[in-house]
Amino acid sequence: MAALPIAADGKLGDATEVVKGAGATSVALDRAGTFTFVSDHASDKVMKFSFDAQAGKLRPATPAFLQLKTGSSPRRMLFRPDGKFAYVLNEKASTINVYSYDVATGALTEAQVISTTPEFYDGPNTAIDLQAHHTGKWLYVSNTGHDSIVQFNVDGEKGTLTYVEEQGTGGRHPRQFGLQPNSMHMAISLPDTNQVLASRIDEGNGRLKPSGIFAEMPAPAAVRFLPPAGGEK
Repeated sequence: MAALPIAADGKLGDATEVVKGAGATSVALDRAGTFTFVSDHASDKVMKFSFDAQAGKLRPATPAFLQLKTGSSPRRMLFRPDGKFAYVLNEKASTINVYSYDVATGALTEAQVISTTPEFYDGPNTAIDLQAHHTGKWLYVSNTGHDSIVQFNVDGEKGTLTYVEEQGTGGRHPRQFGLQPNSMHMAISLPDTNQVLASRIDEGNGRLKPSGIFAEMPAPAAVRFLPPAGGEK
């Protein structure tokens, strides 16, 4: 894992910090930029560091890691937009761990563990990506095996999740997906069919409304939207 400075012209400078030895799959900073969390799928841990934003330096925090259940393989950690709750997506276990978050200390307190697939499904699956609606009301997960995007309601007070529905993706093995900054649309990568599927999102209930529009491209692994320039949607 490395920390790299971004210059005013957008260019990246030399790394100010390199942490070796972690099987890192993703990095998440809390909203204050005080603590950094690294999902280490090999050790079933989420490593915790304090972050000095001025110097670009990382230091092990106390405790140094969050231990997950053996075989979970944490892939991605995500904070709710208000920063009060954190969600860890477990690749092999196909689960999400929900944590309340103490901004001052960086402490994580487990509140829930929930499956990324519906109760009736008992086939193979790998949980791939996790994204939050900009309002914090809904959470979305991509499943490879079940081949779906699953939507969860997010409890405003407790941060816990409730399964809403799954949507097919029109192709096999969806991978990472992107949410438009205003959460009006989702773009889902389908590398096996060399496509990206565009889907509308209902602003009232957060449900996906597949458009039937596919963009052709070679084996897309991930989709991310750039922040809008000038503040426009």
